[in-house]
Amino acid sequence: MRLLYYYLQIILPIPLLLIFLQLGLTWVFGAGLLLYVCIYRPFITGYRLLAMGLIRREDFSKLFIPLYSTRYFYDLHFKP
Repeated sequence: MRLLYYYLQIILPIPLLLIFLQLGLTWVFGAGLLLYVCIYRPFITGYRLLAMGLIRREDFSKLFIPLYSTRYFYDLHFKP
Protein backbone atom coordinates (compact mmCIF):
# COMPACT_ATOMS: atom_id res chain seq x y z
CA MET A 1 0.00 0.00 0.00
CA ARG A 2 2.85 2.39 0.77
CA LEU A 3 4.36 1.71 -2.64
CA LEU A 4 1.06 2.57 -4.33
CA TYR A 5 0.85 5.77 -2.28
CA TYR A 6 4.39 6.68 -3.39
CA TYR A 7 3.50 6.10 -7.05
CA LEU A 8 0.40 8.27 -6.70
CA GLN A 9 2.46 11.06 -5.16
CA ILE A 10 4.92 11.11 -8.04
CA ILE A 11 2.39 10.66 -10.85
CA LEU A 12 -0.55 12.90 -9.84
CA PRO A 13 1.12 16.27 -10.63
CA ILE A 14 1.85 15.19 -14.23
CA PRO A 15 -1.76 15.43 -15.56
CA LEU A 16 -2.05 18.94 -14.11
CA LEU A 17 1.09 19.96 -15.99
CA LEU A 18 -0.27 18.44 -19.18
CA ILE A 19 -3.52 20.40 -18.78
CA PHE A 20 -1.50 23.61 -18.59
CA LEU A 21 0.31 22.59 -21.77
CA GLN A 22 -2.96 21.90 -23.62
CA LEU A 23 -4.38 25.25 -22.53
CA GLY A 24 -1.42 26.96 -24.15
CA LEU A 25 0.14 28.05 -20.87
CA THR A 26 3.59 26.86 -21.83
CA TRP A 27 5.37 29.07 -19.32
CA VAL A 28 3.29 27.58 -16.49
CA PHE A 29 4.04 24.11 -17.84
CA GLY A 30 7.76 24.88 -18.01
CA ALA A 31 7.89 26.40 -14.54
CA GLY A 32 5.82 23.55 -13.10
CA LEU A 33 8.00 20.93 -14.73
CA LEU A 34 11.11 22.62 -13.39
CA LEU A 35 9.62 22.75 -9.88
CA TYR A 36 8.54 19.13 -10.16
CA VAL A 37 11.96 17.86 -11.21
CA CYS A 38 14.13 20.08 -9.02
CA ILE A 39 12.10 20.39 -5.81
CA TYR A 40 8.98 18.20 -5.57
CA ARG A 41 10.40 14.87 -6.70
CA PRO A 42 13.55 14.98 -4.50
CA PHE A 43 11.37 15.79 -1.46
CA ILE A 44 9.01 12.90 -2.11
CA THR A 45 11.92 10.55 -2.76
CA GLY A 46 13.74 11.75 0.34
CA TYR A 47 10.77 11.28 2.64
CA ARG A 48 10.24 7.76 1.32
CA LEU A 49 13.90 6.87 1.84
CA LEU A 50 13.80 8.34 5.35
CA ALA A 51 10.68 6.35 6.18
CA MET A 52 12.33 3.19 4.89
CA GLY A 53 15.43 3.92 6.97
CA LEU A 54 17.77 3.87 3.97
CA ILE A 55 19.21 7.34 4.47
CA ARG A 56 19.93 9.55 7.44
CA ARG A 57 18.44 13.00 7.93
CA GLU A 58 21.85 14.52 7.09
CA ASP A 59 21.83 12.83 3.66
CA PHE A 60 18.45 14.27 2.69
CA SER A 61 19.97 17.29 0.94
CA LYS A 62 22.11 15.05 -1.27
CA LEU A 63 18.96 13.97 -3.11
CA PHE A 64 18.91 17.35 -4.84
CA ILE A 65 22.10 16.34 -6.67
CA PRO A 66 21.08 15.11 -10.14
CA LEU A 67 20.96 11.30 -10.44
CA TYR A 68 21.92 10.76 -6.77
CA SER A 69 18.71 8.86 -6.05
CA THR A 70 19.44 6.32 -8.79
CA ARG A 71 21.46 4.28 -6.31
CA TYR A 72 18.19 3.66 -4.45
CA PHE A 73 16.14 2.93 -7.58
CA TYR A 74 15.28 -0.68 -6.70
CA ASP A 75 14.39 0.20 -3.11
CA LEU A 76 12.20 3.12 -4.18
CA HIS A 77 10.26 1.45 -6.97
CA PHE A 78 10.08 -2.23 -6.17
CA LYS A 79 10.27 -2.68 -2.39
CA PRO A 80 6.96 -2.32 -0.58
